[in-house]
Parts: sequence; C-alpha cells; structure tokens
Amino acid sequence: MKRATRRILVVGGVCLLVGTVGCCLAVGGSAAPPPLGDVSWSDRTIFRAGLVASVQGVLDELPGATVYHIGIEIADDLLSLAGHEDVLYTNREACALGEIYLRLYPNVAGGGVEVSALTVDGNGVVGFYEQGGLDLRGPLPSPLPPGAAVEIGMDFVVTIPQVSAERYGLFASSSGVLSLDEAFPSIPIYDAAGWHRATGLGLAITHAS
Repeated sequence: MKRATRRILVVGGVCLLVGTVGCCLAVGGSAAPPPLGDVSWSDRTIFRAGLVASVQGVLDELPGATVYHIGIEIADDLLSLAGHEDVLYTNREACALGEIYLRLYPNVAGGGVEVSALTVDGNGVVGFYEQGGLDLRGPLPSPLPPGAAVEIGMDFVVTIPQVSAERYGLFASSSGVLSLDEAFPSIPIYDAAGWHRATGLGLAITHAS
C-alpha cells in the first residue's frame, strides 16, 4: 500500500506538520522529508517558520521544553500510519527523576498504537505494557538529575478509527480528512503532584538483555 510521507516537529507542545497545513490532513501525494537527524535539537528555525508571526515568540519562552522529531508515513486509506520518533527530554524539576512516562493516546481513543525499537541515549531497551495498556511506567537506567537531558527513540504504528462526518473527532479519519490529535507517543506533564497519567498510556522501559 502506498503511503504519504509527512514530518512532524514538536517543541513544548506546539505541533508543526512540515509540508502540510494545520493538524488535520487531507493526503493526496507523497513527498519525502529530509532525515530527522538533519535538524539539531537546539535549532528552532524550522519551528519558527511553521508558526504565524503573532506566536513565534513562544519559542523563546520554552527553554528546556521537550522536543519531538517525528517522521510518519500515512496510508492512502487514512486508517493507519507508521513512524519513527526521537524525543529530547530535559528534567526541569528540582529533583532527580527515576522514570519517564510515555502516553499512547490512540489506545484509549478508539484506535491503537504499538511501539518498537526503543532506545535510550542510543542504547536498545525493551518496552512492556501494563494494566491493559492504560497507564505504564518507564524506569530510566539511572536517575536523571535536574537540568540533565535524555534522548528517547522509537518506531511506532498507529491504527486510526474511521467515523462518519456527523461524528468528526480529534483523532479519526472522516470523509477524507485525517485528524491526528495526540496520535504520537508523548511525555505527560510532571509537577508537584508527580506525573499526570490520567489520560493515555505509558511505556515502561527496561534494559535489553
């Protein structure tokens, strides 16, 4: 099956779909994006170019924000996609973190997502699901000190629910329009109450044997 290639870059929750407009896609062709490794973690030029002028300043207000580099291939029937994701996560808390959570929203939104080929700082790891895929914990190989960063990589495959035009949703395929709200694995908020895990699913990470 032919797949249309798109590239997503996210910084601090701001989603940019390079080569498309908005977060709803009507896919009609294929254009290979540059390799994900071509964009440095510190280079926000491409993020700025994807935002309207009135909000470009937000990029200067997000030091240490989590950055996602994501390449995806969308199936022509708009019912699945496959991708690779690299995440740079910086610990902006006052304490060391012994774990990181990944939220897999499609698993609780009528679709599904499977993650494979996990790495932490370039080292292969084994991931596993718990509690029926609702809320999973990911211990790190060693505690992440305040101000330190870790790189997490993964492949993922997403199945997308098809709904009628009357039931258009944030994560669905409907009448040739694809909505991909929170379709990719993401790290939830951490604050004084700990990790926010009420919605979505995390992926536990352990060392590969």
